[in-house]
Amino acid sequence: MTRVVMAAIPFPGHVNPLRPIAAHLVAKGYDVTFVTGTNLRDAVLSTGAAFHPLKGHADYDGPNVYQSFPQLTSVAPGVEQIAVYLTEVLAKPMREQHEAIQEVLAQQPDTPTVVLHEMYFNGLWPIQLGAPGIRPARAIGLGVTVLPLYSVDTAPFGMGLLPDASPSGRERNARLNAEVRAAFSSAQRLAEQLVRDCGGTGTLPSYFDAQVVVADECLHLSIPAMEYPRSDLPSSVRFVGVPWEEDHQDVPLPHWWDDVLNAENVVLVSQGTVSNDDYSELMLPTIEALAGQDCLVIATTGGRPVSDLGDLPDNVRAAEYIPYTQLLPHVDVFVSNGGFGGMQMALSRGVPLVLAGETEEKKDSTAHAAWTGAAINLATGRPRASDIGDAVREVLRDDTYRAAARRLQAEYAEYDALRTITDIVETACKTPASQGTGAIGDLLHS
Repeated sequence: MTRVVMAAIPFPGHVNPLRPIAAHLVAKGYDVTFVTGTNLRDAVLSTGAAFHPLKGHADYDGPNVYQSFPQLTSVAPGVEQIAVYLTEVLAKPMREQHEAIQEVLAQQPDTPTVVLHEMYFNGLWPIQLGAPGIRPARAIGLGVTVLPLYSVDTAPFGMGLLPDASPSGRERNARLNAEVRAAFSSAQRLAEQLVRDCGGTGTLPSYFDAQVVVADECLHLSIPAMEYPRSDLPSSVRFVGVPWEEDHQDVPLPHWWDDVLNAENVVLVSQGTVSNDDYSELMLPTIEALAGQDCLVIATTGGRPVSDLGDLPDNVRAAEYIPYTQLLPHVDVFVSNGGFGGMQMALSRGVPLVLAGETEEKKDSTAHAAWTGAAINLATGRPRASDIGDAVREVLRDDTYRAAARRLQAEYAEYDALRTITDIVETACKTPASQGTGAIGDLLHS
């Protein structure tokens, strides 16, 4: 049977979307090894997959990324911060990522192996671009955020701008794409040098394109309605839906769960698993905005102590963690800082959103969600309590947001990501990619 190697940078938001895939493949009898940081060892082992650690620069503490990379705090969110991300968080670990993949492949060099890696893990770039070593039968990228591709029809990733394919819009897009490529030129040169240092000889596309097209194909863990239309979308990109985790029926619900079941309006607020160390960004303003209102507010802290929230109003409940599969069916509005996984989880359940986020990829994920009509984007990482309150009340009052979310819910339901991915793995070794071919051809010859 085909062997599977999975790989992700050590952020929960990059590992968690892959965990259901790993668990499903293990249950199907596949030999699965998962490569990521040591901080996520237990999360990997819980799937039944073997764990192989990243080392050196690649083994950083993703949940505390701003402590691991203090350079990120000295620049403004958006393009400037993303440029630092590309250099420090994504490019510099490439050699150690490449070495980890080669170590795992060398354990069974004669066994046909498919590598499934989320698209921000760049450790496959050297071997895909001609470096010596063991080449997998197929390298498959997995999209875990909105697609960062450059396009004639969209502004570049990192700006949070809506698409515009009109003649004037394409002029805007071309100008901004050129500006962003220039802003990322240092990271681009570093990535190219690292590929060469590992023995790669091929041409590395522009950084954001490379994250999608260097793999033999890209399976985007989302639906078409969540992506801006692109006339130049590479044919190697395929939407497969979201691989949902099974319900966590074994997780005890809080003692106040009956309050959720009996409330007329339930508002959930969360800052996710990365940008959740400063509750004054979103959690506390939301609590302030909705204190005493005719709704029940559920605040989840992503594993951080609930006591850090301080004294709570009578209509607010808090927990470190509640399985979304249990909670979201009872939620009327989700207030979020725009983490892609949480957003998709809510929309797949037909829950509309109020969004406020601008770090990491959040300027773009929040803009995408608002573009669908299922969300209000406050377009800031530190919204005022009054703006949050107004937005929540608008979503509760105006049924168009709920209707848009339910249209997305219906589209998510059309996809069976786990079955599709398993079928692709089944056939991958029967038609292995040829050296120097694959998705890059779409880009280089377009």
